[in-house]
Amino acid sequence: MVFTSHWKSYCILFICCILVACSKDREADIPTFVEVSEVNVITTMGQGTDHHEISELYVYADNRLLGIFPVPSSIPILGEQQAQVEFFAGIRENGISNNSTINPFYETQRLTVDLMAPQVTFVPAFGYRENAVFTMVESFESTNSLGVDLDEDEETFMSVGEGTDAIEGRYAIGSMTSDHPLLEVATNFIYDDLPDNGAPVYLEFEYKSDITLAVGLRGHSASTSPVSLYKLGLFPSDEWKKIYVNFTADIQDFQRSGYQIIFLASFSDSNFKAVQSIYLDNLKLLHF
Repeated sequence: MVFTSHWKSYCILFICCILVACSKDREADIPTFVEVSEVNVITTMGQGTDHHEISELYVYADNRLLGIFPVPSSIPILGEQQAQVEFFAGIRENGISNNSTINPFYETQRLTVDLMAPQVTFVPAFGYRENAVFTMVESFESTNSLGVDLDEDEETFMSVGEGTDAIEGRYAIGSMTSDHPLLEVATNFIYDDLPDNGAPVYLEFEYKSDITLAVGLRGHSASTSPVSLYKLGLFPSDEWKKIYVNFTADIQDFQRSGYQIIFLASFSDSNFKAVQSIYLDNLKLLHF
């Protein structure tokens, strides 16, 4: 009877240990969800608009990549006690829907997550990194940096407008007709501080357009005439869109002493509008 009593006690203890272990395993397998309904961008003096197009988040927990999550998202975090979570701002580079990448100019957002809680709410607020250099910030409120007319047609140029078409405040507008079908403009200044060593160089801007809009660089050097390189063409859009253009590799290959930002549009017979316009706002040229 003594042996039987001890055996029963051991069995009960063994079973209890298994149940406790299973309970801990189940708890470890139940994630804490970080609920991100939106993201913001915070700007300071001289950094221009806080408009952004952060479409996804690259999320790391304790230095491990959890995945790339769209905004909004419910992000599961597994672990014990707590986790150090990092959020990186993901954008669609060059306006291409399947070209997601981390924007190098936005700061990382960090959050300590209590993994004993079933749910945590977080709104990342990305600022620009301290070492980001804003070579150009143009909101068209008091200036117009797109004053160089390359098409040699005095009837097609970028002027400053305001009113119901605005995304905020004033904007730049250029219009074409069948008699004046080409608009090509460049920035007033030649920017000679852009790095050609592979350091990131991005152009941010917002646009809407009746026709295809091309954006690129005009390279300058002392020994040759200016050379234009168009990076990409943007589809017509009835609504304002935010675009991030990566000029890093282009400048590294171009190897010129200075650059202008250039825009090009031409009248389209298939559009059926007698007057076809492009709109631009909130230009930012950034680098490290």
